Amino acid sequence: MTRQKEESRREDREALPYYRSSNEYQRPPSKPRPARRHQEEDDYFYEERPRYRDYPEQQRERPRRQKEYRQREQPPRRPASRPYYPYDREVPPQRQRAYPREPVYEGRYPLQQAKKTTNHKLFSFVYNLFFYTLTIGILLSSVMFAFSEKSDAAILGHRFYQVLTDSMAPQADSPKGGFYAGDIVIVKLMNGSEVKEGDVVTFGVGEGDRYLTHRMVERLDELNGEPGEYIVTRGDANNTNDPPIPAERVFGKVTFVIPKMGTVLAFIQENV
Repeated sequence: MTRQKEESRREDREALPYYRSSNEYQRPPSKPRPARRHQEEDDYFYEERPRYRDYPEQQRERPRRQKEYRQREQPPRRPASRPYYPYDREVPPQRQRAYPREPVYEGRYPLQQAKKTTNHKLFSFVYNLFFYTLTIGILLSSVMFAFSEKSDAAILGHRFYQVLTDSMAPQADSPKGGFYAGDIVIVKLMNGSEVKEGDVVTFGVGEGDRYLTHRMVERLDELNGEPGEYIVTRGDANNTNDPPIPAERVFGKVTFVIPKMGTVLAFIQENV
């Protein structure tokens, strides 16, 4: 295409001036048709389209919140039974249970553990033997004293006495060592000069085989102007002191109490 033709085409496409009316200018029919789009792309103006179109955000329907139902408590399931195998099929062996294994120690720890276990067993055996022997000996001795006619009998320096009254029943403000009627007290034989204040002593009352077991509260050096060693006692459940007695009447002090043993021995004596 020649330059002259190109210029003429451009002139034809130019806009009409604002001072000229549209009737004054008319395109001659002999003019060629306008150039194709692909040939004169620079002469046309196209609005630039956006590369990415912004679509409005779609408002999706929110799923409805389902109600949370509390799961019903179900009974524990029974363990599955052993599966059935036909006779022509070999039954697989049952899996052995995994029992806890003994801990594996290194060094000399097993030997020390064995020694510790052996010492504990030996100590337990000796302790149980001593405890049961002592208990059986006390029971047999109390039975022998209950059926014996001699009141001055003693075993290894100890005597057994049955409590008949509640004069030594424990009180809220009384010290330890109280007992009730029906108990058996074990008295260690000793002189009256050896007992101390607060000890529960057994002493003779009047003439005959009458004994009283009360707590020593005071020691006197004279009585009614007569010098000597005297002892004042009182029961824990009593409000007044007992009359002073010479220290020679004291047989010993209480070292152990067997509860309710006297009631059992009294029942045996009545029915045997």
